Amino acid sequence: MKLADIRKLIFFLFQSDVLVRAATGWSADDIESNATASYPSFPNTILDDVPFFDQSETDAVEAVFHALIGLSQDSISLKLKSSSFPTLLSRSLVPTEMSFHDYSFWARKTYWIPAEAVLISLGFRPEDKLIQIFDQLDSRSFKLCRLLNEYSERLELLYAANRSGRLSQEGDPPEILDWLVKQEFSMPEGLVAATRRFQCEEIQVSTQSPENSLSNRERETLLRLVAAMAIRGYSFNPDAARNPATKDIQDDLDHLGISLDQKTILKWLREATDVLDPENIEGS
Repeated sequence: MKLADIRKLIFFLFQSDVLVRAATGWSADDIESNATASYPSFPNTILDDVPFFDQSETDAVEAVFHALIGLSQDSISLKLKSSSFPTLLSRSLVPTEMSFHDYSFWARKTYWIPAEAVLISLGFRPEDKLIQIFDQLDSRSFKLCRLLNEYSERLELLYAANRSGRLSQEGDPPEILDWLVKQEFSMPEGLVAATRRFQCEEIQVSTQSPENSLSNRERETLLRLVAAMAIRGYSFNPDAARNPATKDIQDDLDHLGISLDQKTILKWLREATDVLDPENIEGS
């Protein structure tokens, strides 16, 4: 099952079905018929019915295969599910989904080199062997595959951010993820929250430009909404010494891939309830 799912993803990620067939021996027709997928005989399978491709082009297919085969079946299934949109939409997407099992180690690691950061952000396990395989690819072949092209662009931008001082040279995962979020790159759901939880660093998941800041009236309205949801939905008590509501809210936020610690949540809940009439709070 895993090989058959990987076959679907590789045909999805590469622009040329003929190239994939030349590199793997697989046929796109086998996907529709659910034929069993055999393990590809790399470096490439010589077939009489396909045109010749340069070794650098078939190497690109092999590299993506190694990236996918290193994932669990859960991650492969998540990627396959996200790539099953209508063709006109899905052709512009790179499925970054990844199971917690595959990214939990990297969320705990306190240092990422740029290649590790980019691969994990794309939903792949950034093992040394895989990084070496990607490093050895001819950069001209990256245009053949949306995943490789996205990898190249993210890596170039990350290096530029390091050189310009936008990022430190220390490879701090929370800082890197904060930067990736600000660049509006898609990432595995839950990766930001897990890294924040394990490394006790607050990652800013959004930015607000001055021209889009809220007016005082809008801010108070928003705080009233937060207070109402916290009190009526989570039984938040602003006068209580301990508030289990903050943990419940944090759990729900983590489920949505939003990282906030309980101290921050409590701060905003108290600020929100401060705009309410105390008598109304007691009556709730």
